[in-house]
Amino acid sequence: LFSETLCSLTLEAEAGDKVTIWCEFNPNVANYIFWFKHMSDSVPLLLGCKWFTTSDPSVDCTFFTESERIVMSVHDKNTSLTITAVNVSDTGLYYCSY
Repeated sequence: LFSETLCSLTLEAEAGDKVTIWCEFNPNVANYIFWFKHMSDSVPLLLGCKWFTTSDPSVDCTFFTESERIVMSVHDKNTSLTITAVNVSDTGLYYCSY
């Protein structure tokens, strides 16, 4: 198991705001890219998954359906997670993995 933290950032938002979180990944290593939310009293929750290759656009993972309010995107060497209509239940630690 390998773990690496490249940066840590605290975001604050008002209820109803739209928030986008960014994460950089290595496209030469990544095939699947994931976004998770972790709260101290639970196991990590999968929020997004994309299959990515450098030669094709990213596609949704067949085993996962995204929320309409929480959407993942892939842009070259970066991935983003956008949460619309933020509310208190969105509080937690968010991270990408590949």
